[in-house]
Amino acid sequence: MKNLLPLLILGACGTGPTAPQPTVVIIGDSISDGYTPFVKSTLDGYAIVSRIPDNARNTAYTLENLDTWIPNHVDLITWNNGLWDCNRGFDNWFTEPSVYEENLRLLAERITVKADKVIFFTTTEIDSDNPGPGGRVRGCEVERNEIAKRVLPEYGITVYDLYPISITNTGHHLPNDDVHFSNEGSNLLSDFVVSSILQTLGVK
Repeated sequence: MKNLLPLLILGACGTGPTAPQPTVVIIGDSISDGYTPFVKSTLDGYAIVSRIPDNARNTAYTLENLDTWIPNHVDLITWNNGLWDCNRGFDNWFTEPSVYEENLRLLAERITVKADKVIFFTTTEIDSDNPGPGGRVRGCEVERNEIAKRVLPEYGITVYDLYPISITNTGHHLPNDDVHFSNEGSNLLSDFVVSSILQTLGVK
């Protein structure tokens, strides 16, 4: 995809790589930490991509730290919370569905004033056949994704469905790990993330 970016952006914007580059900030957990380097590499020269300097963990933790992570206005925020809200293991970060919805609404109100555009990526698969330390149960992520799809468009936030991509990516899970992907798996996720960012920025 990277080789096509100059033509795509020139065609959409009428400007070259010397034009002001949009700022993109990624909010998410370790799944986003895995795909961010690939996203940054692909968009290098066409967008200034960064990720928060922390794991976003669950929705309550993101609410607590959002202003520290993103003190200034940016062009685009990509966002996910979900896997930690399903975490019944270490420190029990689990969030009941009703609280998850409440937190999403609070976050949506706050995040949308921090960027010109905000998009949300659905939570990736919990592979219960490959259990990890988080005590997560398959299906929790599906329930959280349905809440996000229902709630966030009310705030002008487009929800991009990364979950089906993660299902086709099952063979790239790390051993004895129900949520994390190999470098190859993270790279596959990044293709969808990049195309979603480009679409949001007006590059078809």
